[in-house]
Amino acid sequence: MNTEVMAALLKLVAEDERRRCREILARAESEAQTSLRAAQRAARTRMRENVQTLKQERRQALALATAELDTARRQHQQRSDQALLELAWEPLRAVLLARWRDAAARRLWVDGLVKRALARLPRTAWRIEHPSDWPAPERKQFTAALTAMFGQEPLLQVAGDIAGGLRVHADTALLDGTLDGLLSDRRAVEALLLAEMINASARG
Repeated sequence: MNTEVMAALLKLVAEDERRRCREILARAESEAQTSLRAAQRAARTRMRENVQTLKQERRQALALATAELDTARRQHQQRSDQALLELAWEPLRAVLLARWRDAAARRLWVDGLVKRALARLPRTAWRIEHPSDWPAPERKQFTAALTAMFGQEPLLQVAGDIAGGLRVHADTALLDGTLDGLLSDRRAVEALLLAEMINASARG
C-alpha cells in the first residue's frame, strides 16, 4: 500500500474518530442537561414541599398556641368569676335575710311561697316550720287564710335552724322556702348571680 493511500486512510480514521467524539460529547452534554433540568425540577419540587410543610407546621403551631391561649383565658375568667362569686355569696345571704326582716318584703316572700305550695303540694293539713322572729300578727293572718282555704288549721312550728322563710310540709312532700333552702343549689344560684353581673357590666 503506497504512502498516499495510507495517508488517506489515516485521515478517514481520524475524521471518524473526531465525528464520534463530537457525537459522544454532544450526547453526554444533552444527557447532562437533561439530568440537570431533572435535578432542578426535583429540587424545586422538594423546596415547594418543604415550604408547604413549613407553612402547615406554622399553621398547626399557631392553631395550638391559639387554643392554649383561649384555654388560658377561659381558665382565668373562670377563676375570676369564682372569686367574685365567693365575695358575693355572704352579701347575698345578708340581703335575703334583710328582705325577710322587712315587713313588706317578707309578705311578698310568704305570698310567693304559698302560691308555689298550692301549685305543688297536696291540699292536706300543712305543717309549717318558721323562724322564731316571725311576728305573731302575721302568723295569725297567715293561719286564718290557710284555714279558710283548706277548712282546717295548719300546724305552725318554730324551727331553730331557720333564719328566714318557711318550710312547708304536706304529707311526705316538702317545699323549702327558707333562706338556706333558696341557697341550697349553689351552682344554680351562682349561675344566676354570674348572669346578673354580666348583664350589669354590659349595661355599664
